[in-house]
Amino acid sequence: MQQSLAHNGAPMIMTNACASWHELASRLMFHNARAYIGTLFPVLTAEAHPIAIGFLGDNYGKPLAEALWLAQNAAYGVSVRRPYVVSGVYPQVLRTTPDEHMDRICRLLSEGESKWEQLLKQYELANDQYATRGALDTITYYRREAEAARAVRQAMRRT
Repeated sequence: MQQSLAHNGAPMIMTNACASWHELASRLMFHNARAYIGTLFPVLTAEAHPIAIGFLGDNYGKPLAEALWLAQNAAYGVSVRRPYVVSGVYPQVLRTTPDEHMDRICRLLSEGESKWEQLLKQYELANDQYATRGALDTITYYRREAEAARAVRQAMRRT
């Protein structure tokens, strides 16, 4: 099951996964995403780039549906092509307070590592080699991600 590390710090998902956007949207909304932006049909990278720039740059701070509408109008002009759709809370806008979210992400990664270390002990006692190997891989993942998140947090505090 998918789990957000940033909780409400990352309320919006944008993807170019056209084949199953409705399935992804429902799953991500179930996991507390505030909005999901996906495509109705395939788009090329060169096509997605101006949408992302217009959406996340030029129209930052506007409601997501409006920002996406403006980005697609700028990218496609008079063409009827509009591959992106928004699901979720209509008036949602992007906003960030990165430092507090980085603290939360670091804490959650550390908690996740601790929980998997406890599970590792149980798997080792049960002599379950498959589960032990999976737990070790997961602990390695959490350690690597926590280290990277701490580095980002430190860099943000220096600026």
